[in-house]
Amino acid sequence: MLVPSNQFRRETPVADVANHTDQTDQTDSTEAIGRELGTLIRGAKELHHVLSDRGQPVVDPPAFMLLSRLAEYGPMRLSALAGCVLLDVSTVSRQVQDLQQAGWVVRERDPQDGRASLLRLSPDGEAILAAGYEQRRRALRQVFVAWTDDQRQALADQLSRLNEAIAAFRTAAHLSTDLRQENAS
Repeated sequence: MLVPSNQFRRETPVADVANHTDQTDQTDSTEAIGRELGTLIRGAKELHHVLSDRGQPVVDPPAFMLLSRLAEYGPMRLSALAGCVLLDVSTVSRQVQDLQQAGWVVRERDPQDGRASLLRLSPDGEAILAAGYEQRRRALRQVFVAWTDDQRQALADQLSRLNEAIAAFRTAAHLSTDLRQENAS
């Protein structure tokens, strides 16, 4: 379903986003946006490879994502981490095993439920994450060297708005699915 970007502003109720079907005056722009998003995703992957090819140690994107979430939210169960990154628990479990073997994540007993365990960043994990953030900052400074501060800020603002729109769309889709399942039972 194609939805105009102005339908995703924070003040738009989630239910309206999920049910909105008006597709007028958006076909050309959504096609261009789709192409540019695809290019952006490929470019981000290529940036990772460029950094790797330079011989710089690079944390792979899935590991970086998991380490970032643990840094952002603190110790959590594996299932909660999988939920944060919208991946299956079995997939995240394999990735976490690699992070544990690298010494970047430690598993410890959950103090509230001794049967469960929590994942947290180790000091080495904190250091590798900090190095990854710095590496990303350096690379982006090079990418945006010809941009003004205002242009960089405008892009950051629009990317933030896009991320909010995607989150609202995802939430609306989940609510819509939950409603259909509830009505079916």
